[in-house]
Amino acid sequence: MRLFHPLRWLRAAKRIIRRGRAAAPVDPSRRRLVLLQIDGLSSRRLMQALARGEMPHLKRWLDSGQARLTCIRAASPPSTPVFTAGLLYGARDGVPGFGWYDRELGRQVRMDLAEDVSALEPHLVADRRPLLDGGTSYGTIWPGGADDAFFNVVLFNYGATPTGKIVRNAYDKLVSTAAGAVIAGRVAARFALELGVGLWDFVRWCRRIRSTRFEWRFLYMRLFVSVIMRDVSTQMAVLDILRGVPRIFIDYLGYDEYAHRRGPDSELALYNLQGIDGAIARIFAAVRAVPEYKYDVFVFSDHGQLATTPFSRVVGQELCEFVLDHARVAVGRSLSANDVRELVSLRSTEFWTRTLPKGLRGPARIYVDWLRRRVRRSADERAWGPIDAIEVVTGGSIAHIYFDRGAPERLTLDEIDARYPELIAALESCPAVGLMVARGADGPIVLYRGERHRLGDRRALERLEPFRRLGYELAATHLMHAAEGHRYGDLVLYGAFAAAGDIAFDFEFGSHGGIAPDELDQFVLHPAHIALPAELHDGALVAAEQFYRFFAERYAGRDEERAAEDAA
Repeated sequence: MRLFHPLRWLRAAKRIIRRGRAAAPVDPSRRRLVLLQIDGLSSRRLMQALARGEMPHLKRWLDSGQARLTCIRAASPPSTPVFTAGLLYGARDGVPGFGWYDRELGRQVRMDLAEDVSALEPHLVADRRPLLDGGTSYGTIWPGGADDAFFNVVLFNYGATPTGKIVRNAYDKLVSTAAGAVIAGRVAARFALELGVGLWDFVRWCRRIRSTRFEWRFLYMRLFVSVIMRDVSTQMAVLDILRGVPRIFIDYLGYDEYAHRRGPDSELALYNLQGIDGAIARIFAAVRAVPEYKYDVFVFSDHGQLATTPFSRVVGQELCEFVLDHARVAVGRSLSANDVRELVSLRSTEFWTRTLPKGLRGPARIYVDWLRRRVRRSADERAWGPIDAIEVVTGGSIAHIYFDRGAPERLTLDEIDARYPELIAALESCPAVGLMVARGADGPIVLYRGERHRLGDRRALERLEPFRRLGYELAATHLMHAAEGHRYGDLVLYGAFAAAGDIAFDFEFGSHGGIAPDELDQFVLHPAHIALPAELHDGALVAAEQFYRFFAERYAGRDEERAAEDAA
């Protein structure tokens, strides 16, 4: 007999947890929901991992006949904030990806900054109830209406929730304290091991690429995401399940983070999948311990990953410097290449100040204002204005170029051509740029390796490699979003299908945000007894909002649940 059988201990813990005020009453008519998102894992790579034995728990779940795998293609941009906005709120409000320049807010927006997420969330809510209303979330960008949100961009600290409705007594605190001790033990052991492996990998990788760029940050992120965040999120979700929390969402970020830095097929990224599979096994054990709560578990991905080469390693410049360097030709070369480099550095410093704690931003802005005055003193004022108005925002394998930050509407391709003809020609001939799309007088225009076609010209576009590989309908859907979306750039660039291979506009070796097949490849693992709607069939083109409708219709809302609690 196993003294430390997990199921036996979970059932023992359940008896104590049921004495707590946070525990929900058992309602035979209500089913509860656990959503487990494996960030960045495509269905193709999931099936490869299952076949290689890297995710044994999920494989046993599938082989037992208790689960079904549905492979789908993303109809919305393959980016976590886009997918989770649709999943948790039923709307995306034109969110194009992880970062962009927002004309209404008058600044570059990035989805790991709390003030940007907070500014956009009210537009998502509208008159719909957020999916996690009354539940908990772990590792999310959007709060999603959760009563408790851990590792959330906005509500990062425990208990810092929008509602504050979860009440606890001494039994709840006892269980939380015990869980904290277990988490601390697990984290301490794994932290030391991961730190040692991380330092060895740091040296090996830096020698290979001859650069330490982003590697110190990655060392911190691998310890935080794959050790602290994953273990804490899983253990706390186990407690949520034993308490009967109605809706629970975890975003397992480790694979996506590792894939960005080492590539989606790297040994390191695949190694991380084993840890995620083990964490999911603990969630399933908790679900088995409380059959009376009738939990349904769904495992899915928000997007896939594309193996990429950084733009700067092909061209020798970052995209922002490349764009501004060619744009300065339009102002008579009165700006030097050094002026452009200083402007790029200034932009980076300006954005860096927004990542600082609010108390430090004032002094930092004084420094930035001094830098701006110094740069402008050395430049021709007439030339400075048009160049300073250009904003380049990269987001993995997609990039947005805004040619006039002060303009209320997007410029057309004809207007861009008239202002910066040399720049457009340079981008069309650049080996590290794939498809481009812009607005035209008669509809969207697609640019690819020197050719220009209207998006509606199906016959001409189907001759091009991107449309042959994706299919016209899928490619046209995404390009139409990019051409018509009010938050997209005047010119939208894609790194996939470039002459030099698949390109990331950021310095990363695995990327997403664009339109390559691997990026748009998603999956859903769901209980076999639950039939997904016909619109979510295998191979379907699916938007995240369709998942929201399915989950919102199937799982009861907060008002009915609280009425049941009051009756108990």
